[in-house]
Amino acid sequence: IAPHRDVYGNFSMIVWCHDDVTDHVTGTVKLEVSPVNDFTVSQGAIPIVEIEEGDMDWVEVELAPYFMDVDNDVLTYSFSLAIEENHLVLLEFRDNDPTESRIRIRPIDEYVNGIVVFWIDCTDQKGPSARQDLSIRVLPVPNPPEIQYEPTEDPGDINESDSLTFKVTSVMDHDVPDEGLHTFTWYVNDDEIEGNNESSFSIYFDYESAGTYIVKVQVTDPSGLVADQTPVWEFLVRDVNRDPTAEIVTEPVQIAENEKIELAVNISDPDGDDLIVEWYLVKKDGRKLLGTGISITTKLSPGTRTIEVLVKDTRGGITNDTIVLEVSPLETENTTMVLGIVVALVVAVIVIALVILRKGKHTG
Repeated sequence: IAPHRDVYGNFSMIVWCHDDVTDHVTGTVKLEVSPVNDFTVSQGAIPIVEIEEGDMDWVEVELAPYFMDVDNDVLTYSFSLAIEENHLVLLEFRDNDPTESRIRIRPIDEYVNGIVVFWIDCTDQKGPSARQDLSIRVLPVPNPPEIQYEPTEDPGDINESDSLTFKVTSVMDHDVPDEGLHTFTWYVNDDEIEGNNESSFSIYFDYESAGTYIVKVQVTDPSGLVADQTPVWEFLVRDVNRDPTAEIVTEPVQIAENEKIELAVNISDPDGDDLIVEWYLVKKDGRKLLGTGISITTKLSPGTRTIEVLVKDTRGGITNDTIVLEVSPLETENTTMVLGIVVALVVAVIVIALVILRKGKHTG
């Protein structure tokens, strides 16, 4: 008697025997088949589990269809890494119950990818376990670079003739860890700055640059992905008024009293503003306005005279220039003439007196 697999229990069998006539005898045979534990076995391969990189949601896998126990014993599951260093995912039993045939899987972080193999062991706790491979493939998903930059806020208003520097201070790319492979594209008021593939950008504002500016930068990896952060800086460049220039061009610097002199000045304004020109005679107790305009004609009293020209624009810019003139008095020439006349008269009187004196001697 050979009991069939998975058949056990107490059995009674009636055995009878007869000869070649009609008489026969019967008997009973009792058979006890003791149960023997059947090993847990695997059935069918566990399919590869695929998860996209960055997908941090738990994925559940049902293991029960891939193991069988003919005794219908309660099965216990366990897992271990086939290669200890290849730790890409988290794996746990649902409700942390090893008799629970469902396991949960997710990547350890959002930037890992590759293949990892776990050994899944299943046993009924009475015999050896059955083992299957569970392969998990984390599919790579391109990640845009992450950047840090400065200034971290808008730089605020500046003046013409000032400059600003903008920098990308750090580029972190989980797909392209090597430096120097990213592209930096700078824009000023939506106009691309050609030929500047650098992590920093400096801009100088001359005296024709007043206005509002927007500077931005895009960082692109070799696959064409643009960084999630696109820094944008907005600021105002204030108009700066520059002072005008003035240079007196009057000649000569020596004149006589009552002689008219033309005072003239060369003027300019770098901003193109309208200019006001004022001429002053500088005195110990203040200044005296002589006239306005690029050139004036005037007379000056005798002595050393300081002439100042003030040139002002319409926005508060001002400059000046001075010239020193020597004015000779007319009295010097008149005195010489009077002395000459006096001398001549004295000589004439002396001559007349001598003539009269001689005539008186002759008469006597």
